[in-house]
Amino acid sequence: MSGSGGTAGLGRPQEAQQLVAAIERERALLDDLKSALDRQRAAVAADDVEGIEQGVHAVHRVLFTLSEASARRRGIVRMLGGREDARLGELAELLGTDAPPQLLEALRALSGTAGVVQEALELTRQVLRGAAETGDALIKRLSGADTPGDGYPGGATRRSGALLNREV
Repeated sequence: MSGSGGTAGLGRPQEAQQLVAAIERERALLDDLKSALDRQRAAVAADDVEGIEQGVHAVHRVLFTLSEASARRRGIVRMLGGREDARLGELAELLGTDAPPQLLEALRALSGTAGVVQEALELTRQVLRGAAETGDALIKRLSGADTPGDGYPGGATRRSGALLNREV
């Protein structure tokens, strides 16, 4: 199978439909991932530990399912005679002039959604990193670990003898 503009082709409409369906499934999963990231950030903002844990589990579930959906898309591309590791931007070129408009639209939508999710993921990383640093600082403050002089009053150290009455 070969399209006039690429190395693989869509000899039958059902192949194009399978690829469109696989791409649309990936896009829907990316939407789910963005929603899970949004909920996780909201839980951090609300100091909702249970919500944060639920968010972590939801993200892991979506990522697992997304990896399976991506593998399915790669398998379809391989079945079409293309490179399994072809990037999204290369698929339209790979398929050549045989690529139907709905496939091109699905690829554009997936690429756009992937960009939005990438931004949400970076924002979530920053929020989680900030929350962890704030939590660490609070624990240090509560435990006295951030006070000068190893916690001895007046800046005294263990070697100075300031805490011992040597006149016994």
